[in-house]
Amino acid sequence: MLDPKSAYFRYRVYYSKDGPARFIGHLDLQSLFSKALKRAGLPVAYSQGFNPHQLLSVALPLPLGMAGFCELFEIYLTTEVNITDMTKSLNEQMPQGLKILEIQEVSALGKSAAALVHAAIYSIEFPGEIKYEATLDGIIDIKILNTNCIEATLAAGSKKNLKPQIFAPGAIKHERKGLLL
Repeated sequence: MLDPKSAYFRYRVYYSKDGPARFIGHLDLQSLFSKALKRAGLPVAYSQGFNPHQLLSVALPLPLGMAGFCELFEIYLTTEVNITDMTKSLNEQMPQGLKILEIQEVSALGKSAAALVHAAIYSIEFPGEIKYEATLDGIIDIKILNTNCIEATLAAGSKKNLKPQIFAPGAIKHERKGLLL
């Protein structure tokens, strides 16, 4: 049996979330993207059934208050669109602090971005001396950026997940710099 999504066009949308947009929760962010797609006039595909909804998913939601500089969501469209025009029209609909960085068309079949995410890169700032839990399972890489800031690549996704707040509980600032697929 054919996957119904195979008739659609899937796009990975990379975006940044900073400033006042850091305080938009995950469900509100999905709603914001949904409304922006409608206002941009994009031919969004909907699920089948009693309560149809847009075929849209955020790969790895950010905790409330955390900035992200290379986040990801996927959307299915009923027809192919020009990526440059799509980027421009979506950015015109975004509030302050949200920006579409890049859009890629990917195969409609295959694993979702959420299933492919295996790690996330965080910039973690400390109030003074750097202190983190180096014995936790899920640490992939650590780089010391300066006397009070590190860059940590931590396991993320559905198989294994190490939150930066657990890894560095005394930190004053956590920012996600990107996701690794």
